[in-house]
Amino acid sequence: MSGRKPPVSPTNPVTPRPAGGRPPRQGSIPRQRTVATRLPVTPEPRPPRVHLAVVAALVLAAAVLVVFVVRGGDDVAPGARGTGVPAPPGDLAPRTAVVQARISASGDVLVRQWIRSASTVYGIHVSPPSAASGASPVRVRDIQVFADGEQAWGAERLENEREYYPLGAGTNDVFVSYHLVGAVKRIGSVAGRALATVTAVDVAVNPPLVTTTYTVSGGDVLNLACASPREGAVPVPCGQPNDSGWQVRLDRAHRMDAVTAQLDLP
Repeated sequence: MSGRKPPVSPTNPVTPRPAGGRPPRQGSIPRQRTVATRLPVTPEPRPPRVHLAVVAALVLAAAVLVVFVVRGGDDVAPGARGTGVPAPPGDLAPRTAVVQARISASGDVLVRQWIRSASTVYGIHVSPPSAASGASPVRVRDIQVFADGEQAWGAERLENEREYYPLGAGTNDVFVSYHLVGAVKRIGSVAGRALATVTAVDVAVNPPLVTTTYTVSGGDVLNLACASPREGAVPVPCGQPNDSGWQVRLDRAHRMDAVTAQLDLP
């Protein structure tokens, strides 16, 4: 019959017409769109980055540790105030100094000196032992000078002439340390008996100091003797024993006297 649609049956399926196009032909395979698939890219491993500042800090710390061990810790005052310079033994009055001389079993003398000036000091002079003391072979080594905890530039040893150490912007407090080599002579009359012909060198500031207190320790210190720096001066007994050895205080006219020590060493 005209005008009627054929019935829908399993053998005569109706293929829906796609919107805006013709129906696919019988038996044709629908065209499929090929989609490109991107595979994930695994990044190559990079070596870990090490900050150069960290490496430099570790190297510097190791170098400081080596210097500290080799020099013997606090004995040589290796750093600035708060990081190595020892505090003075007690309060220092202006225009005074304290000298500590410690004599080792080998005969070397480690000297540490604290100075407090009444006015700003812009430099110091360090002089070798006077020939008048009969100790010309004495060598001064490992000199270190600190102004307000900051190390000053200058010679590390004295030969035959005094050395000048500039102190930058100036200071009222100076610390000096050094070793005396050849200052202790063995005396053959008694086993272990020795004479320290030099216990310190002259450290000059301007204005001059008025009082210097010496303490000598190490071994068994028996006595001290003081002598004028004039040639031919005769040493006279001075000072008295204290907890660590012997001590003497030299004022004004006697402040430049040379201090020697008699002691027993192992």
